[in-house]
Amino acid sequence: MGLSAPSVYQRTRKLVASGAIAGFRARVDPAQVGYPVLAFVRVELGAEADADQLLAQWAATPECEACYALGDADGFLLRYRLPSMEALGPHLRTMRLRGARPHADLTIRTIFERDVTPRAGA
Repeated sequence: MGLSAPSVYQRTRKLVASGAIAGFRARVDPAQVGYPVLAFVRVELGAEADADQLLAQWAATPECEACYALGDADGFLLRYRLPSMEALGPHLRTMRLRGARPHADLTIRTIFERDVTPRAGA
């Protein structure tokens, strides 16, 4: 890029201060640390489900890496990292007991993942 170290430092500092860079992290291979299974769970809430209770449960569950609200008012998509396929069962059972209808998909392999990279001129 042709930038000096002080220029890179200043630009990075400004991007962190503006919130464009939210933090720094190491990319860990989940399989190498005992979590080779990736599962996506689509959750529909039944009439008796307590969304706040479920959201709090998911947020407190380390295996639940992410929770996304879907376009329909009662839908969520969860991303789980697990040590085995069997480890997903208790999570699904708990959701059902709390009035949710989970639908799970286990991945066979990850084709690619990427972080957001700003494009030139954006």
